[in-house]
Amino acid sequence: MTSIAPTTPVLTPEMVAEIQALFPRYPTRQALTLPALHIVNSRLRHVPLAAIPEIAKLLESFRKGDMSTK
Repeated sequence: MTSIAPTTPVLTPEMVAEIQALFPRYPTRQALTLPALHIVNSRLRHVPLAAIPEIAKLLESFRKGDMSTK
């Protein structure tokens, strides 16, 4: 079985910042999932499979009112 994790991140620092900027607008990380996918798609014109775990990890750091990426 091959790993889908690339050696370099798919999400750029700009995409991460754009997703994090949306944290205060959404009540849950589930609500933020689709907008995060739209950001990736708008930048790359597709959503690579390897982007999914990166988005999931980023959204795990989501807490209402907490912009940290611990």
